[in-house]
Amino acid sequence: MLNRPQPRASTVWIVRHGNRKDFEDPEWHRTAVRPYDPPLSEEGRRQARETGRRLVRENITHIWSSPFLRCVETAQLIADEMNGSFKLEEGLSEWLNPEWFSYRPDTRDPEWLQRRYSRLDTGYESAVRATFPETRSQMLERVGRAVDRLVNLEHGNILLVGHGASVQGSVARLLEVDLREKGDLLLSIPCCSLVRLNREKASWSLELKADTAHLSQVNSGQRFI
Repeated sequence: MLNRPQPRASTVWIVRHGNRKDFEDPEWHRTAVRPYDPPLSEEGRRQARETGRRLVRENITHIWSSPFLRCVETAQLIADEMNGSFKLEEGLSEWLNPEWFSYRPDTRDPEWLQRRYSRLDTGYESAVRATFPETRSQMLERVGRAVDRLVNLEHGNILLVGHGASVQGSVARLLEVDLREKGDLLLSIPCCSLVRLNREKASWSLELKADTAHLSQVNSGQRFI
């Protein structure tokens, strides 16, 4: 049992970003200024809007997103449906795996993003920084520290918008499981699938596992980056 303070959040929702532009167009990166930071595809934008409509009734009070553009756009479209706002947390970033990236991925700065995504609240400063390169263990530890911070920051129901790897890391941290022993915890995480964890006292239970019932089209989710 990890020695952590009593969480404030009562429910944690976690969503992977919507389908990416380069998932649909594998040649996109060849002419992109930021080839490691693709936006959503049109399908991904539809998935994000459908996710927002699904979550409207869940009384979510705070949304945090990875700073990667595909997550920012997902969070923006979800927040649009809720008439709310979202914040950036670098600790929810993609796994900065040197086998995936030849250099640290460039992401847009918060001021640039805020000018284009009106739901972004730039008043929050990330609690955890991601470093390149990082091992899987380092990624899980980094995501875990971010999640520890976020569940203790605000009361109520919160939403985390991340990547396949950071969704896994968030769930593992809250359930206090070792993914080396529970590798089947979340083998497939389709784009815009939903995870929900509820808290009873200081422990968490997994209520929804990569749920896609709200989506009109589902991606396999086998690619994590």
